[in-house]
Amino acid sequence: MAPKIHFIYGTISLLAVVTLVLYRDGTPTILPPSPGGGGGECRAMFEITKPNGETWNRDDPYEPYARQLPSLVHSGHEDAPPVTLNSTRLQILWGAVPYIPCKIRDYGDAPFVECSAARAQAGRTTWIALVGDSQMRLKLHLLLHILPRGLAYTFTMEGREVSKQEFEEAVVTHQVHPSDFEVIGRHPGSEVSPQDALPVRRNSSRETEGANGPPGDAGAYVLRVTLVWAPLGSKRGHPLDQGLALTTAMQEWAEATSIPDVIVVGYGLWFLLMKQFEGELVPFTEMDRLTRPLVAPLTTLAARTSVLLWAQSRFRGFNFESPLAIQGTDPSSAWKTNIYRQQFAGSIPILDDWLWNILRATGMWRWDTLLPFNLASLKECQYLHAANMSQDTFYLSRWWNCADSFHTSYRTDRDEFQLLLNLLCNPFLVPESGFCCS
Repeated sequence: MAPKIHFIYGTISLLAVVTLVLYRDGTPTILPPSPGGGGGECRAMFEITKPNGETWNRDDPYEPYARQLPSLVHSGHEDAPPVTLNSTRLQILWGAVPYIPCKIRDYGDAPFVECSAARAQAGRTTWIALVGDSQMRLKLHLLLHILPRGLAYTFTMEGREVSKQEFEEAVVTHQVHPSDFEVIGRHPGSEVSPQDALPVRRNSSRETEGANGPPGDAGAYVLRVTLVWAPLGSKRGHPLDQGLALTTAMQEWAEATSIPDVIVVGYGLWFLLMKQFEGELVPFTEMDRLTRPLVAPLTTLAARTSVLLWAQSRFRGFNFESPLAIQGTDPSSAWKTNIYRQQFAGSIPILDDWLWNILRATGMWRWDTLLPFNLASLKECQYLHAANMSQDTFYLSRWWNCADSFHTSYRTDRDEFQLLLNLLCNPFLVPESGFCCS
């Protein structure tokens, strides 16, 4: 049965890629891909081009792109439960996303090692930085499970070396709140520079000319992944607390000789926690106030390396639609619970757009090409919820992550990581191949 299902979905996906046709209200509509041809357009891999440079503060314009994607859920016959596929959308599409004008290569474990070696031969190490809130933190958790084998790794939190188990537990639960997490992979037996053990806020282990110049300390590390905890942009902490701690990594990287090869920035959801207690507009004014200090350093960094503003995961409010969620509570508590939930509904696209309008002049890219992936997953989870499958193991798993009302699925996170690898690896492994960034 499984091979037949995969064949059916493979055929459907192929047809979707070849035709690029979307039926809206019964009328076929062809959506043009983002501008750019061949493999030379890196930006088109990350950013959906909008007409006349406009921005979108709602999800309606993204829905047609989501409907071009293959479904990972197939309705069962008669009383049979829905059939779910365990693949990612990029795998089903063979890397050919209908609205992205170049093909995305799938990097497994071995090619990633090959990529690191090719970059090292060209005098470059590989450093990925994530800056933001729990969305970025859970992306780091996924990376821990797909790091290339064959390297010796060290794990640090705020410069303090810890075991992988302690590191992973802190990343997942976040019961402790270090300002940064870092993973450094080296060839076994290579010497560790004392600078490598310093926190992220210090200069890194290699000297470069710009973002990608020749290393002064070749071989210090092969792979480096840094997470800067910055749920409020230039500060960290709960938005209703007093005395928030400063986040200075952006400013220090802007002044450093060595900087990450790609920086992914993603935050905003925490500001909405102010809506319930402070008012409707306060989250937006506070986001403006706490983001402005990042404009100058991000402008400097965007001129030297790839800086991406990630489109946030959308709210899965259907998980709260059952009256059982507030059954047995007094009316006052039930009303407060409802207010808390509703402060997220419909606000995330507006928050995303507001943040982009603050930061778009920096030269960074708005990473929203996989937002349709997220919206498609949301629709599938909603369908499974309506089919009374919300207690099934896969619905609760991080791979599907349907029960999590805020964070992306690890399935979509993996596809996002593939785009980052195409950005970092294609120029070295598959030049002039037609893949994105080649």
